[in-house]
Amino acid sequence: MTTTTTTIADVCNVVVGLKPMLLMVMVQIAFAAVNVLYKLAVNDGMNLRVLVAYRFLFTAIFMAPLALVLEWNKRPKMTWKTLFQAFLCGLFGLLTIAYSGIVVSGVMVVVMSWCMHMRGPVYVSAFNPLMLVFVALAGCFMLDEKLHLGRNIPRSFENLTMLEELDLFQNNMENMIQEGHLPRSIGNLTELQLLRLIANNLEGNIPQTIGELTNLKIIQFLSNKLSGQIPRNFGNLTKLQELDLGEYNIEGDIPKEIGNLKSLTNLYLDLNQFSGQIPSTIFNISELQEIDLSGNNLSRGIPSNICNGLPNLQYLALQDNNLFGAIPSSWAQFKHLKVLKLEENFLTGDLPGDIGNLTMLQMLTLGYNNLKGNIPSNYGNLTNLYKLSIEENSLIGRIPTTISSIQDLQYLSLEGNKLHGAIIEELCGMPRLAYLYLSENKFSGSMPHCMGNVTSLRELHLDNNKLTSEIPFSFWNLKDILIINLSSNSLVGNLSLNIGNLKALVSLDLSRNHILGIIPSTMDSLQTLQNLSLAYNNLRGNIPKLLGNIPSLMNLDLSHNNLSGEIPKNLESLVYLKFINLSFNKLQGEIPSGGVFKNLTAESFMIDEALCGKQELKASSFKQRQPNSWDSFERDSPILGGQRRISYFEILEATNGFDESNFIGSGS
Repeated sequence: MTTTTTTIADVCNVVVGLKPMLLMVMVQIAFAAVNVLYKLAVNDGMNLRVLVAYRFLFTAIFMAPLALVLEWNKRPKMTWKTLFQAFLCGLFGLLTIAYSGIVVSGVMVVVMSWCMHMRGPVYVSAFNPLMLVFVALAGCFMLDEKLHLGRNIPRSFENLTMLEELDLFQNNMENMIQEGHLPRSIGNLTELQLLRLIANNLEGNIPQTIGELTNLKIIQFLSNKLSGQIPRNFGNLTKLQELDLGEYNIEGDIPKEIGNLKSLTNLYLDLNQFSGQIPSTIFNISELQEIDLSGNNLSRGIPSNICNGLPNLQYLALQDNNLFGAIPSSWAQFKHLKVLKLEENFLTGDLPGDIGNLTMLQMLTLGYNNLKGNIPSNYGNLTNLYKLSIEENSLIGRIPTTISSIQDLQYLSLEGNKLHGAIIEELCGMPRLAYLYLSENKFSGSMPHCMGNVTSLRELHLDNNKLTSEIPFSFWNLKDILIINLSSNSLVGNLSLNIGNLKALVSLDLSRNHILGIIPSTMDSLQTLQNLSLAYNNLRGNIPKLLGNIPSLMNLDLSHNNLSGEIPKNLESLVYLKFINLSFNKLQGEIPSGGVFKNLTAESFMIDEALCGKQELKASSFKQRQPNSWDSFERDSPILGGQRRISYFEILEATNGFDESNFIGSGS
């Protein structure tokens, strides 16, 4: 029975889908009958103007009652606004009505009738397909509509030998003539200047015949599934200005013949499988403005002549490859360079000081390499820079104070290096700084007292350093900040009640410090807070019930403190709360059983022996602990990040003073 019902439903769906086609077939049959009847009437001696007049007279007589009956209940309430809109519709519709009434329904019908009288209805109907062409062109140019050609192009397109532009952007032509492959016959379009086949799911190799289209100026094949290699005869396309073969599976070497394309301004070969060395011939194309070779398997060093033959270069992206060796030292010729991206390679050596002379530079990303040495002080000359990223290297020394000259800087990432000294107060004088990443270095001393003046900050990451001060009072002025991570330092003092000012805060991690006092009662003002970690501090007092008023809270870690009292029962109402850890405190009373507490194990309440509740949630000693979700959360959670650090004190506490009952083996 179910199968029969499904079949009937499928048939009904097919019929519903065919309705527009069937109705349009009926319309065409009706129009065909009109043409034949026109011919018969004219042959019987009827005047053409009288025929047209009768046609529209009967149309009005038929449509007027239908309009009154069907539209009567849909008539809007008559207001001044309705009258004004009707006036505008009438005003702007007058030209349309006049055109359709006089030109189309009047003159054109008379002309069509005359042609029918002279040549017959078949002759008149033969011109109907032209309307499709004219409507398509008018729709593209006047209504900004897309022309969808379907999945196949007629084989006859290869005969369009005078065609200058072929733009088939995003048509999904998987079956373009030969099962989704570009046909070799495309080489017949010898006058072609633009070939744009972006996002069509085309597969197979790039035809070599494209290399014979010597008039080509633009090739854009972005976002397809082409594979194989770039034909070497592409070097014959000496008029080519843009070559975009990004986001494919093209492999092999980048042909050195590309160096013959002396008119080339834009070269995009990103996100492919190119290997081998970057051909040095590319860097002799003096007209080049943009080069993107990122996301490949290119190896060896960056060619030493990269800085010699590209005076017009504005964009250079070589990131996410396997390049190694030193960064070339001479960059002075790149006077127009705006973007330089070399991250995620294996580059070594010092940061080139000559980069500081690229005064037009807006983005500099050198992260995830093996660079060393100091940050050159002349990088402060890059006054147009808005992003500086040199994270995960082996840089030493201090942050140069000259960096404050970069007043437009929005993103600064120096994390994962070996920088030391104080965090310079000059950072407070950068009015547009929004993202500051200084984690995992060796910064020491106090947090800058002026940090609260950088009201543009959205993310601040100072974790895993050696900071020893209290959190500055002005810090709580950052009302628009979203993420704060000050974990794994030696910060001291109490948390201010003004923490409630950070009303946009999404994630707060102050874990692994020496913070004292109680959890501020103003925390419930943080209504957008999702992740809160105050673990591994010296907090005391009760867990504020007001934490249950933070509706967006997802992860809560208050473990390894001196908190006492009962667990607030209203934490059960936090529907988004997925993780909670209250272990290693002095809590007592009954463990709530609703909400997130339904799925918790005893590991969330370790050493809180005064707690009671369901048997599976009763607190236990740490020596009985088994692997649990806390381990994976600490590794993956955005509020904790990185691998967990275990101190000697924790090991001592976890093993009950290295009690022999915890040994898993012995040896010599």
